[in-house]
Amino acid sequence: MKTMKHILTIICICLAATGCKEAFLELKPISNPTADNFKTTDDFELAVNAAYSSLYTIYHPEGAMSYVNEQMSDNAIVYNIAGIQADKWQFKDLALSTTNTVVYQFWQDYYKALFNANIVLNKIEGATLDATYKDGVKAQMMFLRALYYFNMVQTWGICRL
Repeated sequence: MKTMKHILTIICICLAATGCKEAFLELKPISNPTADNFKTTDDFELAVNAAYSSLYTIYHPEGAMSYVNEQMSDNAIVYNIAGIQADKWQFKDLALSTTNTVVYQFWQDYYKALFNANIVLNKIEGATLDATYKDGVKAQMMFLRALYYFNMVQTWGICRL
């Protein structure tokens, strides 16, 4: 019985020592696009579309611009939609607290949108693409970034760059 335990222990140690090779441990998925895989025009088109999709997050009826611009006036009504209703009514009552989860979500939405635009801007510099295409993508992403910064300054008064 002791001999069998020793043999199993030796086999387990041998398998553990030789079983893992670093070549098999891929950190980035090969099948999914990541920021490190941007090479072709199609890759950048997907990234630009992802950056533009954040516009809906900011400007949809439950988004930051709706609450900051319309809910704090008499132009809109707060409906009982998913979320903490007390935090949403604070906009209508002009009594925002520092623990308001809606404001925190808006802050996160803006910085996610800025992150998407900045990723495209950082990766387009090193890409070997047509210069006209690169200039067009850079102009679009710089406009989106400027729009988000403008909205953040209008909303919170300051913006951390």
